[in-house]
Amino acid sequence: MRDEPIARTLQRVLVWVIASGALAVFGGLEHGHVRELLWALAVALDLFGIAVGFYVPGLGRSTTRDWTFSGAHIAERSQAFVMIALGESLVIIGASLAGLGVLSGGEIAAYVLAFAMTVSLWWVYFDRTAAEAARTIAAAPDPGRHTRSAYYWIHPVMIAGIIVVAAGDRFVLADPLGIASATTSLTVLGGSALFLAGHTLFKRALWRSWPWTRLVAIVALACLIPVGTRIPGVAVGGIAVMVFVVVVILDRFGP
Repeated sequence: MRDEPIARTLQRVLVWVIASGALAVFGGLEHGHVRELLWALAVALDLFGIAVGFYVPGLGRSTTRDWTFSGAHIAERSQAFVMIALGESLVIIGASLAGLGVLSGGEIAAYVLAFAMTVSLWWVYFDRTAAEAARTIAAAPDPGRHTRSAYYWIHPVMIAGIIVVAAGDRFVLADPLGIASATTSLTVLGGSALFLAGHTLFKRALWRSWPWTRLVAIVALACLIPVGTRIPGVAVGGIAVMVFVVVVILDRFGP
């Protein structure tokens, strides 16, 4: 691609990727908090590189108009990350289930709700927004700017929400009928709110509108976190699933 306009941009990106990739590899060789720190630094370095246009001494920096990306390709790659995160949630459910013998009614309900939660997250993301986002970026006059905002900066928020919800599912599965702890309520309901916050910002970045359904759902989930500490864990999971279902249904009647 030496003669292509994007060649210089890719040279700058290569320098940043080598640096962040080294942190990721070193993190994989470490354990505990050292690994977490190195991986967090790798993610932070990637995001900072985007923020400064992948500036490299001698090569300068790029502008978003230099990033002649395919909107459909970037959307597909980002959707794959979401699917991987959702797949990990299913792995957690399966791994927890594999260690049990005969299941009680509460445990069966907890596993069904955990699976329903994963499906709900997938439903919110892929029902309409995913395909429409690819078309919007492809038609944008500055696809690089849209890609930077909607995918590189905002998608990590949604991925984080999925991870937090998966951690909450594990807490619920450990004691489905017991009164949920503050940690369980915060991870299940707070993680759901975090995912919806990321999805709200995603829609805002692409279509310049605030989806009221998600804003209301975020406020409702946040208000229900204290309530979650007074009810069984399986009920906390049920509340989160119902909120997602309502959001998807209301989406059918609005933008």
